[in-house]
Amino acid sequence: GHLTALQSLDLSGNHLFGTLPEQLGGLTALMRSFNLASNEFTGSMPTSLGAFTGLMSTFDIHDNLFTGPIIADLGALTALRDLDLSSNMFSQSLPTRLGAMTALTSFSVASNDITSTVPSEFGNLVALQSGFDLRSNELSGLVPTTLGALTGLASGFDLSHNAFTGSIPTQLALMTSLTADFLLKWNDFCGEIPAQIMAMSTTVLSGFNVTRGNPELGLSCCAKGTYITISGTCVACTKGRFSDTQ
Repeated sequence: GHLTALQSLDLSGNHLFGTLPEQLGGLTALMRSFNLASNEFTGSMPTSLGAFTGLMSTFDIHDNLFTGPIIADLGALTALRDLDLSSNMFSQSLPTRLGAMTALTSFSVASNDITSTVPSEFGNLVALQSGFDLRSNELSGLVPTTLGALTGLASGFDLSHNAFTGSIPTQLALMTSLTADFLLKWNDFCGEIPAQIMAMSTTVLSGFNVTRGNPELGLSCCAKGTYITISGTCVACTKGRFSDTQ
């Protein structure tokens, strides 16, 4: 915390372990990079890291053993371009304040234990170009229609391996720049797949998958606590599948 003029910190790819001290937040001159990836750090993310408000390039702590919540204070890093928190054990919710990081071109919280819904404010991340990666968590609820505003995203829209419910929003088809990786597989989606979404398979040239692991696509979403089975029988919902139109 005494290297107050430091503009870049890269300790990635070592065998460092232990918790991060709150004093790291004193590195307020950081501009280019804060990279602790591929180590063995544990414990919670210090809230003081939200003081890196001048950081413009990379905040990367992926492939560690961090636990606890993702701190909302990161939302103050409004000049940051690349945020990678993947492959840790973060839990609880996605902070709404991360939607204020409007300079981000890449965003990943993949492979954690996050259990919340996705904030509608994430639709404000309109500078995203090379990744919006939420795969392999325990995210649930409806996919926000606001994510259709991520029209500059060229690759890496990945919501796979979660517990999203309801119908697939037609608005996602507004992401017309996307040419690689539109992945909604292995969730709990229901209802008909919008024709506009299926049409994206002609422009997403690799990694288009919305049906695998979504056995209730094509079946009616729940209404009043029931859903229609493939045989046409209405039975009680067990996973709370509700359409975004109800």
